[in-house]
Amino acid sequence: MAKKLQFLIYILCLVIVSSCKYYTFSGIEINPKIKSFSVAQFDNLANLVNPDLVIDLKQNLIDKLNRKTQLIEQVEDGDLNFHGTIERYDVVPIGITSQAQANQSRFTVQTKVSFFNKVEPVNNFTQAFTAFRDFDNNTPFESVEEDLTKEIIEEISEKIFNKALVNW
Repeated sequence: MAKKLQFLIYILCLVIVSSCKYYTFSGIEINPKIKSFSVAQFDNLANLVNPDLVIDLKQNLIDKLNRKTQLIEQVEDGDLNFHGTIERYDVVPIGITSQAQANQSRFTVQTKVSFFNKVEPVNNFTQAFTAFRDFDNNTPFESVEEDLTKEIIEEISEKIFNKALVNW
């Protein structure tokens, strides 16, 4: 009796897992017909320009796609295409004290990304992705900019990747 129950549970598990479209335990769903991706250079339309930001964001997204998928990178015209702009790169005071002075600043980066899936166009999107970090107002922005930018790029890249390929 116990062996029959184990067998039924095993069969049930197989049916459940095989009924999923393109299931992986990481949540990444990629149609087997999709073989490649391309990431275009991001345009920088922000008022304050960090010349390395467009290169670093593109490379971080490419690295993430290479690490987490088996897709082949193409210079252009991949089955999955990412295009985007940097729309915001700024520092604003926050955390106003009782003396009407800021004790913290907020560094914000916002991108607008268009994703095109040639195989499953229903998954196409255009969306803004924003990330920020707060830092002490007594710290010069130039001394924290590089580290904060790396953190923000990683966060934005993860958000873009998740929106395009992860379906929880």
